[in-house]
Amino acid sequence: VFAGFRVLFGKPALGGTVTHAADKGRYYQALMPYNMHKLALQPGGYYRVPPESTHRGKFFMLAFAAVFWNGIVGVFVVKKLSGSDGDSAPWWFLAIFLLIGLGILFGAVKALFRWIMVGETQLDVSVYPVAPGQRLEVLVSQSGQFKIDQVKIDLICEEKASYRQGTDTRTKTEIVREVAVCDLPGMTARDGRVLAHQTAQVPADAIVSFRSSNNQINWLVRVKMVLPGRPDVEQRFPLVVVPERVAQEALRGAAASG
Repeated sequence: VFAGFRVLFGKPALGGTVTHAADKGRYYQALMPYNMHKLALQPGGYYRVPPESTHRGKFFMLAFAAVFWNGIVGVFVVKKLSGSDGDSAPWWFLAIFLLIGLGILFGAVKALFRWIMVGETQLDVSVYPVAPGQRLEVLVSQSGQFKIDQVKIDLICEEKASYRQGTDTRTKTEIVREVAVCDLPGMTARDGRVLAHQTAQVPADAIVSFRSSNNQINWLVRVKMVLPGRPDVEQRFPLVVVPERVAQEALRGAAASG
């Protein structure tokens, strides 16, 4: 996969370029799902990067799934208790679906707890998109007020590949590059104040971001927080890595559009 990207886009190092207009067009098309031109410039010259998912979004998604799943299973349970379904579904069979429903409900409660008790993590970056070898400032802030034992920020590259095995489509995800940004000791989150202000650098030999129907190369900023007496919290923020000329053109386009 990596070799194919290098052939298409050239050497992914600072100063590298997309040499053909057709390649550039395909590259912009591959980057369209990232909506990289739509990030608003925040006061102070930073870009607010949306997370892959939020605790609130996870709660509503899992709550809907729990209501839907347990509602259907509940109908069969009521029929079983009333004896109106005959002997078509033994209790051990229904118990499997009941356990799955309880697992979904537990996930919804966990997401609700994190949403209410922890809140959302926010990431601001000084450069977006970013080129291989380029430095960028990373600001992490956290809503709510609580103690944190450890804050760890990493820059990761993740490869995702989909393939067919028989009649099934399988997806494999693997972290192929991990760059430590910082590992900070205990602190206290205070209602959206900045927890960390660090400088990160994308490796000069980094492969650029890419998306197709079967393969993806995704760069992310991963923020992990270790909380005393609570489950750890992890948030991931997509970061687009492009050749330098593409990054410059994207920034000029964003500035021109306003």
